[in-house]
Amino acid sequence: MSSRDEPKGPLSPLEALFREQNLDGALAARIRALVVEKPSMRVDESSTRPIVSHPPTRQGAPSRETVERVAQLLTQPARPTARSTDPEATPVAATTGPATWADFRPPEQSGPLLVPTALLGEGGMGEVHRARDVILGRDLAMKVLHGQFASVPRMRGRFLDEAQITAQLSHPSIPPVHSLGQLEDGRPFFTMKEVHGRTLAAILDADASGEAPLSEQRRLEIFQRVCEAVAYAHARGVIHCDLKPLNVMVGPFGEVLVMDWGVAHLVAPASSTTVNEPPVHTTANALSLQEVAGTPAYMPPEQALADVARIGPASDVYALGVMLYEILAGARPYQGGVPQLLFLAAQGQVPAIPRREGSAVDEALEAIIGKAMRPDPSERHHDAGALAEEVARWREGAMRREKAVGIVRAATERLNDVAPARALATALRFEADATLAAIPLEAGPDARREAWAKEDEARAHEQRADLGTAQVEQMLEAALVHAPELAVPKALLADLAFAHHRDAESRRAWTEAARHEVRLRAYDVGAYADYLAGRAKLTLATDVPAVAHLFHFVMEDRRLVPTPMGELGRTPLIAVELPIGSYLLELRTDDRPAMRVPFSLRRRNDCVFARPGSEEPTPLVIPPAGAIADDEVLVPAGWLCLGADPRNGAGERVWVDAFVMQRDPVTFADASRFLVSEAGAPFRDAVLRDGLGLFRPDWPAVGLSWEGARAYAAWRAASTGVAWRLPYELEWEKAARGADGRLYPWGDAEEPSFAHVRSGQRAPARPAPVQAQVYDVSAHGVRGMAGNVREWCADAFVGPTPGTRTPSTPFGRRIVRGGSYRLPLEAARASSHGALAASQGFVDVGFRLVRPL
Repeated sequence: MSSRDEPKGPLSPLEALFREQNLDGALAARIRALVVEKPSMRVDESSTRPIVSHPPTRQGAPSRETVERVAQLLTQPARPTARSTDPEATPVAATTGPATWADFRPPEQSGPLLVPTALLGEGGMGEVHRARDVILGRDLAMKVLHGQFASVPRMRGRFLDEAQITAQLSHPSIPPVHSLGQLEDGRPFFTMKEVHGRTLAAILDADASGEAPLSEQRRLEIFQRVCEAVAYAHARGVIHCDLKPLNVMVGPFGEVLVMDWGVAHLVAPASSTTVNEPPVHTTANALSLQEVAGTPAYMPPEQALADVARIGPASDVYALGVMLYEILAGARPYQGGVPQLLFLAAQGQVPAIPRREGSAVDEALEAIIGKAMRPDPSERHHDAGALAEEVARWREGAMRREKAVGIVRAATERLNDVAPARALATALRFEADATLAAIPLEAGPDARREAWAKEDEARAHEQRADLGTAQVEQMLEAALVHAPELAVPKALLADLAFAHHRDAESRRAWTEAARHEVRLRAYDVGAYADYLAGRAKLTLATDVPAVAHLFHFVMEDRRLVPTPMGELGRTPLIAVELPIGSYLLELRTDDRPAMRVPFSLRRRNDCVFARPGSEEPTPLVIPPAGAIADDEVLVPAGWLCLGADPRNGAGERVWVDAFVMQRDPVTFADASRFLVSEAGAPFRDAVLRDGLGLFRPDWPAVGLSWEGARAYAAWRAASTGVAWRLPYELEWEKAARGADGRLYPWGDAEEPSFAHVRSGQRAPARPAPVQAQVYDVSAHGVRGMAGNVREWCADAFVGPTPGTRTPSTPFGRRIVRGGSYRLPLEAARASSHGALAASQGFVDVGFRLVRPL
């Protein structure tokens, strides 16, 4: 201080002390900031009323004793080098024992301010007492430096640093410091809020032992609040350097407090910090020395190696990563002594967290921990705030996932109720159909009432199942709103879309199927990739080598028309992959007529021409020249897709052996030769009483009963030496619809002009010539199977399911297939069938014959 700066008048005790001790500059400024002239508080021993008094110094200035004590505290050398605060890593130093009443009585005060009540704990640096603040009527925690350290300048400096750092960190999760002082024996102390509760370490130990464990979400919430407190400290330039569950207190009312800032390190805060507070500073300046401390199990490599230059916020992030792992796994990621811990930390190979039932831990959370624990600080989260943000985002997603999982669980339970309702509806409808089919048309309502009741009940169960399915889909979609990445609701929605799509395709409802395919593609997580790929394989063999020419059935003018695609090569064809669809193979040889073989490739369903139970393809027989007459059609062996009518087994595939069928129904011209024979004599009157009064040789022969048609087949077999007979209804259906399950012989188009049927613009009164059915032609080349006249089949009627082969059993009703000029187009579907009295003839029922190949 120059002569020009000499103060006018007498010096204050503080300035006099500065002159005496030769103190100037920054240190003097710090002392001036700490020693503020404030009135002191004491308690009048004769009264409970607090009294304000000033020490007897000029203008309320601090006494010389106070100034000297503060100067002594601030000018002590710093503490010794690195140590570990973990009791497991470093033995606890000996203590001087609990303080006495007099210890807590500052010498310049006339009455007691703090009354000790209990020793709360002690550690390597000091002891913590509960003390009663008799003026404010509250309990405080008083931390006192151990007696053996009271004369060690470095330890006194570190103790003062801890008090000042903690006092300057004003955050709800950092306990506030209330006062700083010194006992009569020279030990410094500071008081702070007493924290009630348990350490996080104790909570984790209780969780491990199964004592009312905290939920995973609650533990993660505690961790997030720790991160937020440390993030605030980082923004003020403070590195904790000893973060671990033992230094986290959890109160009974949700409090979370980060404790023990005694080995903290100060750095320059990041320039991007948003905290509008100055950096934390200390007056003892003990933190300026190149030293570190902490607990080895939670130390990052740079801290364990005392590389002070690299210690920063990322060092605390590493410790937080270890804590998060321990919170979730119940154990620290690395075990062993200090060298082994350092080696494992330097490797950066964080073990996977063991999966526990009900845990929300996933790869994303493990990735957060892995990033926090990387050996290189520059690769970790840059501070605790960044880690807190990632954990918060994950927790929000986890809570949303948890809610979504609950919705999925409820949806699954609801779905389990739907399946029985649908199964019951199917069974009731089957029973009702069987009952109604056996009732004559002339029967009254009384005969049908029971079957109708079953139909109504079946309909009610179907509606319940449909409504339940819709509700399940809504619930699963709601779950995806909460957690779009969740696979389970997507998989369930994909399963439902798949079922809808498969059902729609079996009914050949292509628009509906396309809508469900869009949903299936949106929700599929890979289970239906092959199904959506839309490819399948063809395997086929022949009795003689043949060249296979492929045709694809394409819609033209509302009919499925075979369009050439190319040559597949010579038979056998083994696992030839093709897009799903409807096809026609034309097998050509040098010396035999070409044979037409329709086939269908469906999703997840290869087409292998092999009889059920056979491991090898069943060779298709290509007939020699002249084996098939011009008015006959070969229907080769193969698969028939029933489909289109749930009552007829929608989607079912059955094998039908090869046979030869007449291209057209038996005509009056053909039947007349039978009627004039002795075998046909019993049926002459029936066939002529057709109710039309007309007789044309090229019309189908109507009026013959099933018995008469069967007699005709026997007569023709005897006359020609060929085993002619009435077709089984599965043979009839295969000849009508090929292999792809089409609704009509020409395809799926509801076009009445393609067949001789009744419609809004036409009401035929009689059959048409068989050769007139130019559009009513099947994939095999059979004509007139959708309209003109219905046709007798060999099967007896025993229920709604086709395929019963009992031609010789004396049943009263027999199957008829196909449409007629008296019925609308709906009755002409290839899957439709009916039953009529076998002994009667009908004006719109004819027949055609089949024979073996």
